Amino acid sequence: MDIWDKTASKWSLISVQGGTLTITGNGTMFAKEDDCYALDVRDGANLVIENGEFIGNMHAVYVYEGSLTVNGGKFIVQQIYSATKPYEFTLNMYDANRANGTATITVNGGSYYKFNPSNCAAEGEGTNFVAQGYSVAADGDYYVVING
Repeated sequence: MDIWDKTASKWSLISVQGGTLTITGNGTMFAKEDDCYALDVRDGANLVIENGEFIGNMHAVYVYEGSLTVNGGKFIVQQIYSATKPYEFTLNMYDANRANGTATITVNGGSYYKFNPSNCAAEGEGTNFVAQGYSVAADGDYYVVING
């Protein structure tokens, strides 16, 4: 059974709507192929990801309104956005809310399949989600955020 239903605002395996959710553990959230995102953030919620694996479609995590802080974890998109922009939306925000400051992403860690969180072209070439004091290192098909 599919989860995705735009008219009913069903976008993800878990939708954080208001409040704060912290995800810890080494489990995997694996969205059904060609269906939904792994996680979304709405209504001013705060999502903190400590670890785990998150596999979504077009977006692993989508921030409509609220904040996402990534301290660790592995992020993969199985259904790409398009041939010209395949992985640019792995972590993504709703553009109008990013522009007015009501959607934010801060990356302190994690590994990202073919997505560089220090150069998120989906939000504009050179957009950097990586927190000050952290950097990104390429490791095969992954970009890994490290302290320093």
